[in-house]
Amino acid sequence: MFKKPDIVIPLIFAALSAAVSPLRADTLINVVAPRENGAKTSVSISKITGASATVKEFTGILASDLKNSGHFITTENPQAAAVVVAGEISGNATQFNVAVTVESLGGVRNDRWTLAFTPDKLRDTAHALADFITERVTGKPGMASSKILFVGRRGGEPDIYQCDADGARLRQITHDGKLCLSPEWFSRQNAFLYTSWLSGSPAVYKINLDDNSRKLVASHPGVNQGATPSPDDSQMAVVLSRSGSIDLWSQSMDAASKLTRLTNNKNLIVASPSWSPDGKQLVFAGGEGGATPSIHVLNLADKTPRRIVRDSSVREGVAPDWGPGKDNLITFCGRSRSDGLYKIFTVKSDGSGLTLVSPDDGADYEDPSWAPDGRHIVCTRKVDFKRSLVVLDTGGDPTRTLLTTSGEWYLPSWSKK
Repeated sequence: MFKKPDIVIPLIFAALSAAVSPLRADTLINVVAPRENGAKTSVSISKITGASATVKEFTGILASDLKNSGHFITTENPQAAAVVVAGEISGNATQFNVAVTVESLGGVRNDRWTLAFTPDKLRDTAHALADFITERVTGKPGMASSKILFVGRRGGEPDIYQCDADGARLRQITHDGKLCLSPEWFSRQNAFLYTSWLSGSPAVYKINLDDNSRKLVASHPGVNQGATPSPDDSQMAVVLSRSGSIDLWSQSMDAASKLTRLTNNKNLIVASPSWSPDGKQLVFAGGEGGATPSIHVLNLADKTPRRIVRDSSVREGVAPDWGPGKDNLITFCGRSRSDGLYKIFTVKSDGSGLTLVSPDDGADYEDPSWAPDGRHIVCTRKVDFKRSLVVLDTGGDPTRTLLTTSGEWYLPSWSKK
């Protein structure tokens, strides 16, 4: 089978002989252009008052979150701002209260927001306020409160790690020192699926972050990989080789663990499934007859896959992720025919609107995963075999490095909320 490009693609593709249809140069690739500051909303948070140390930390996180959203620029002068956040943080060493009013220009909208928090929840509270401001001012979801999972190496074997959307609070989830791949969040649970060689062969596990429990959910003979929960968390799509070929299957997440085969083409090798938001389709990477992989969409009603990326400038497509909301945007990693580098693209589920979103800076960009705001993408950046995580903004803002901590970081998964 093949995997995301930061892992070596096995030779099984080369062993198959049949060829796919030739690529057609029938799709125009757009390139995301930087947006002018005039497209952003100016916001002032300087009128949040209270205990100096707490206010400084709180407003520092809030300002960073608003900037990272891509929708705002901050100003110290409330008179020059389109949105003013005014209020107070009060309390003591064990309990604080934040009460603010978000005032839009001309008094068109005034929203009161209050929340009590303990000192250890200060960062979470600032993230929550940033998401509230983003949603109320722009009508679009925020991402500040979300989390990111990924595989990391810090001088030894890989394990699963987690951080905030701004890269803070890096923490190690597993301590196994075993090969592990593809963490994928549940939508409605503080939990994720991933593949690990914990017992010596690949198997799919579920980790619940509320109680740190781990459960074996798939351990079929051969390949068990790419497991990803459905939008309602009731089932998972997973790549298995139990039938003698590498196929997509769905498996219920209840005790019965019912299996349903979704693909049945011995020449089509599949990997990296991702659900559409309505749970009616799956996008996956697939290559038929030994050809290089490309991006396919599978309608679950008729189980007929269709190839959606056929642009001649993209000679390989892997690691797709279906975005949130109704835009039907899919991000994937494509290998450029011109320079051989892996780059991040977006495309609509019908194959139109192919757009390059990663910078052309000589690095490989791999493993994309959508933020819950449907605007940002976290991915792996690889230079000289060193991997790090960066956040791309499809709205055109500069690429942001997620982690400054030493180590190798790859295969990220952004939480659904």
